Amino acid sequence: MAAAVVAVMLLYAGAASAALSWTGPTAQDPGGSGSGIVAVACASPTVCVAATETGGAVNFDPASPHASTPVTIDSGLVTAMTCASASECVAVDGSGNELTIDPGDLAATKAVPVDAGQSLTGVSCPPQSAMCVAVDATGSVVTFDPASPAGARTYHVDAGHKLSAVACTAPTVCIAVDASGQELAVDPVDGTAGPVQAIGRGAGILNAIACPTSAECLAFDSKGDELVLDVPPAGAPSPTPLDPGGNGIAAAVCPTATQCVAVDSAGYALSFSPGQPAPAVATLIDPTHDLNAVACPTASECVAGDAHGHIESFPIAGGSSTTVLIDGQIVDAAVACPSARQCTAMDNFGDETTFDPGAAAQASSSPVDPTADIVYGLSCPTETQCTAVDDLGQAATFDPLSPAGSTVTRIVAGHPLLAVACPTATQCTAVDDDRYAATFDPQHPTGAIYTDLGTPAGTSLVSIACPAAAQCTVLDGAGDAVTFDPDAPGAPSPRPLLRGSGIGLDCPGLRVCVAVGATGDWATFDPDSLAPVSRGSLGTTQPLTVSCPSLTYCVALDAAGQAIEFDPRATAPAVVGSIGDPAQVADLACPAVSLCVAVDYRAAAYIGTQPVGAAPALREPPRIAGRRRAGAVLTVRTGVWSGSPTSFLVQWERCAASGRACRAIAGATGRSYRLTQSDGGHSLRVAETAANPFGFGASAVSASSGRIAFAPAGPTVTGAILSGLLDRRPNLSLTLRAGPAGPLLRRLSIRLPRGILVPRRLGAVGWSVRAGHRALRVRLGRERDGIVLVLGRPLRALVLRLRRPDLGVARTLLADARAHRLPRLALEVSAGRGRALTSSAVLRVLR
Repeated sequence: MAAAVVAVMLLYAGAASAALSWTGPTAQDPGGSGSGIVAVACASPTVCVAATETGGAVNFDPASPHASTPVTIDSGLVTAMTCASASECVAVDGSGNELTIDPGDLAATKAVPVDAGQSLTGVSCPPQSAMCVAVDATGSVVTFDPASPAGARTYHVDAGHKLSAVACTAPTVCIAVDASGQELAVDPVDGTAGPVQAIGRGAGILNAIACPTSAECLAFDSKGDELVLDVPPAGAPSPTPLDPGGNGIAAAVCPTATQCVAVDSAGYALSFSPGQPAPAVATLIDPTHDLNAVACPTASECVAGDAHGHIESFPIAGGSSTTVLIDGQIVDAAVACPSARQCTAMDNFGDETTFDPGAAAQASSSPVDPTADIVYGLSCPTETQCTAVDDLGQAATFDPLSPAGSTVTRIVAGHPLLAVACPTATQCTAVDDDRYAATFDPQHPTGAIYTDLGTPAGTSLVSIACPAAAQCTVLDGAGDAVTFDPDAPGAPSPRPLLRGSGIGLDCPGLRVCVAVGATGDWATFDPDSLAPVSRGSLGTTQPLTVSCPSLTYCVALDAAGQAIEFDPRATAPAVVGSIGDPAQVADLACPAVSLCVAVDYRAAAYIGTQPVGAAPALREPPRIAGRRRAGAVLTVRTGVWSGSPTSFLVQWERCAASGRACRAIAGATGRSYRLTQSDGGHSLRVAETAANPFGFGASAVSASSGRIAFAPAGPTVTGAILSGLLDRRPNLSLTLRAGPAGPLLRRLSIRLPRGILVPRRLGAVGWSVRAGHRALRVRLGRERDGIVLVLGRPLRALVLRLRRPDLGVARTLLADARAHRLPRLALEVSAGRGRALTSSAVLRVLR
């Protein structure tokens, strides 16, 4: 049925069908995940700022943090952050940039290079100073004014070692520690540095430093030890165990001179008095994730950030903590459903969760692409095989029912893979951010076939769909589409498809694909010709993705938490429904018309279901209305169908006058049809098929239109030849036939082409008029640029010849003939009197 209907067009939307009913969110992974928190600082007791590992930042009240969508402040990775005042925080990144941040206006942040090409690892702003100090991985100290960072100065103080953290106790005193267990003092004003001193035997890699007073600092290492440092450095302090589990301490802060807090890699917060032998109070804050950062907005309360986007609020003295997934960024999570009973979701960090969308039971998460920072695409050709692609150009193939044995392979180098489609278990095609497709066997992915798709260089390929192993269609960020055979790609040729940027694509059949653009427009097209057959608008400016489980039903998901159901060949969306928190939804898969699954950044699933319905059934056939004459317009009045059709297929057919022997009219698939002379003497009918989300109904035909009359037309002119030019004895011959509904040939006006001269005395013109084998008597008259013939009786057809040297030839025409430049000359013939009907023809010119 599908192959029969794609050749014609769905015209318009009917009544909306039953919509999906959404349930959720259902937690699939209780831990949840977002972009990791890499740094946190508090500008005041009510405002803290957290930086994410994807270059974003969120501000929050530490007393009541809530999920937020990060504001992008940096294209790189923020490595450290501090707040110098209630209106100013300063961060540094791994690309040598500093960022001066207004906690109340994160979007105004700009990254300014202060240590180009180097990785800055720590930052501190001395008290009562307009200066900040950063350290880098090459052993250098960088000083800069946050208000004017372009004038930064760099001092090389610890050659050959990576400085990992810095703390400043006075405008002229800063203490830095390195990854080799050494410390040194630096005057940031002039860059002078004291000697590099080893802290003590057995110290691990120094990760953090905090200074409770101007005369004392504390260093912390990868073994969970605390080291007390004098300011300025004096002696070599020995490590004191602080963390009972020996876990690495990632960050520390001292809100008062007698109280400090450190966080470790096992999710513990350690509260202790600096330099005191009493053991620290260890509180398990986050049992599942590393703690990366800590800040204390007050002397009694602190907040910590973990590797999966959570903020933990807890009292310094120990006690219960509150955990909130504050990084509510809509990450490029993905979901695929090889069947209605099994779906697999991927989070941003390479963890998979497989679940039955019809069951309420929670599922556990398993890592399958552990090195990924962002997972962009997922495809599951079977229930036992899935392939995900990530920002490192890798493909991770795994059995979702037994994910422990995943295989991760680098497919491309230096480019992320943004989407993947696997039509079979042995073939996947992934696309990158710069015009290339890579086709590989996911079971043996070492030998990929690379194809340049010819899309604009530097434009990301955002989506791919492969309805068969020999056919893939790709959509790029500029709204172009291209179709190719992955095994024999040749030179694919992209064509513009959408009015703006492309967002998502799905192909429910070999001859039907649906693309969605960033402005909410969509186009349904034939992937072979890339020609749209219908267009429409989703009514949203934030679409994320689209899934089409059938030829007549698609669901789009947008960033406002809406599911938009529409018929891809109709003109408007059918149903718009809200499915959840607008800041949560990330991806969508619809394995069947009756089931859709959306996932969010917290690994929660939203399940949309609707009862399986029937395709439309005919109650009354369509009808044809309009005047039955060539040149007039006929329209089809839609039949009456059950099943709430969402669109209709229409095909006009030309039949014999009796209404039999009907054949489709090429291209006649609109709701209206303008009759032509070719329809004269025939009858027409319309074949109509109604569609709803559950399929196409049986085709229904209208009654015959009855015989179509010809439109009045002038005579047809054939065999028009002009010869004898070089002999200056021009001969003109032509055959005339009366139009099917026009006047018979009796009075004819023939306007000769420019260059043929009519003599003043028509008696000198040789002429003959024949009807078949009979010569005819005519009266000849002269008019401007031509002659008039009046026949003795009306005829249906005749042959006319004008032959005499007195039929003049203009010099320009003669010169053209001599130079072999034979022009195209126009000839006009009119038949009848008064409102005579005129036809034109092109003369064939012979020398």
